Amino acid sequence: MPRAGGVHNQISKAVLRTLETPFESLGTSGGFFRCSETSECDRRVWYARQGDKPSNSFSAVTRLKMNRGDVLHDYIRGKLIPKLTPYQVSYWNPELQLASEYKSGRSKIFLRGHCDGLLIQRGSGRPLAILEIKTQGVWPFKKCVKIFDKIIHKEPLLPDEVFHYSQGFLLQGNRYIRLWNDAYPKLKVDRLCLLLFNVNGDPDETTGLPMRDYWFKYDDKLFKKDIERLARVERSIGCEEAPEKFYEKIGWQCEGCQWFNLCWSSSERKSGASRSSKKPKSVSSTRAKANERTVSRRSSSSKRSTDPVLEDSQARRKGPRRLKADAKDAKPKARRKKMGNHKATG
Repeated sequence: MPRAGGVHNQISKAVLRTLETPFESLGTSGGFFRCSETSECDRRVWYARQGDKPSNSFSAVTRLKMNRGDVLHDYIRGKLIPKLTPYQVSYWNPELQLASEYKSGRSKIFLRGHCDGLLIQRGSGRPLAILEIKTQGVWPFKKCVKIFDKIIHKEPLLPDEVFHYSQGFLLQGNRYIRLWNDAYPKLKVDRLCLLLFNVNGDPDETTGLPMRDYWFKYDDKLFKKDIERLARVERSIGCEEAPEKFYEKIGWQCEGCQWFNLCWSSSERKSGASRSSKKPKSVSSTRAKANERTVSRRSSSSKRSTDPVLEDSQARRKGPRRLKADAKDAKPKARRKKMGNHKATG
């Protein structure tokens, strides 16, 4: 058996020191909105846009996962797609920086980002789509697959699925398409190829591989609505008061935010009552409206119709047992009424 070298874990300790070193803010102090900043919370986008220093930096483990994701990105673009598919990925080594200016009213919006590359047809070189790769763990992968399957099959989404962070993938890809077409009009594309990769390696039920790819068309209406929303955030830049919080109470969306301690006071963070079931304001209001509609339908259905045909159909639906029960419940009321009249006359 070989002798121990006397010094161990030197590489691990060096990696840990590097990952624990504070790094620059993800905000764009140069006045840009980042394409990858697609949070539904205006306050989070506001912090990033101003370039505020994060109060809750990513942990060493999280940053190591991000580095692993970068390695998988290079493997997918450089080996998996060009060697095993009829496609190739261009403009990814190095990645191109896309930037453009847009207007919404009096506000000017500067967007900037780096897409994962341009997917082209091998041989002809025809541009097909903007490629966006997302590496995920097993449970986020399954959740995103469930949501995107509903979208492509035009099935209704649940409230928590409507506000799921995976919706930001589509918003991010939509931004990339617009920026790409404005920068390279001769290589225009109108589709996004969103490739999900499960880093745990568990095969997907549909593909038999730990990956799924979805193709979406560019949505100009979505982009215009997106710019209007960013303009609203832009108008609040430099103001003393931050935009309103999207979430009423603390949930995992807030706890995972880099500006969590800036947004929520220490008393709010310590309070057990501040924790919620992770439902945003718009979800609660949506459910409230749904409950109001349900109550109104019940109240309207409880009213008896004066139409004899409808009354007959209602009687058939109730059946003979229910009719007898109704008659039995009605008899005591009639008796009490007669007894009251008798006493009054006596």
